[in-house]
Amino acid sequence: MTERLALKCSDKIISFGVFAEEKRLVLKFGLELLFSSIIGVVIIVFISLIAGHPLLWIFFLASFIPLRTTAGGYHAPAHWSCNIVFAVTFFLCLTACKYILFPTVIPLFITAFSAVIIAVFSPVEAKNKPLNNEKRRKNRIKSLIYISADVIIAIIFLILNINDQWVQMYFLGIFAATVSQIAALIINKKGESKDESKT
Repeated sequence: MTERLALKCSDKIISFGVFAEEKRLVLKFGLELLFSSIIGVVIIVFISLIAGHPLLWIFFLASFIPLRTTAGGYHAPAHWSCNIVFAVTFFLCLTACKYILFPTVIPLFITAFSAVIIAVFSPVEAKNKPLNNEKRRKNRIKSLIYISADVIIAIIFLILNINDQWVQMYFLGIFAATVSQIAALIINKKGESKDESKT
């Protein structure tokens, strides 16, 4: 659906002379990514509304997006499957947040664990989303800055004994981003093993 919509929109934009013909594929890919991202956000907003927590998705994305876009992680083979994985991940985090009250020290454990993974592996590249050296360097620096800020936030919340649902959802977003990294690492490792077995 997003691919067809992106194709139609890119054709229309090019017909207006906004972009040159040779930019068609780049424009189509950008629009497809935009539409898929919008659909993903709409899905988790809908899940939040149904669950009776209409604002928790904001705190989840506030921590998830910075780490996911810089530290890397799992990329599904298609946009629709990516949205399904994202929706299921958010639903599981929201369910945990709704029914489990974590000890105040858990956010610090989550960020410390994430900090170790990021410090060792960031950025984790997906096979279908390779990075050049400059992009890899910038993403690593940004991811380390983000997770350092999250560690500081976790320490402050622990000292002040703040542990509301929005706090839990924020740190579950960090946990989800870290799990995505680990999944990509495992998939990459399996891919390397298969390549080695063929040679």
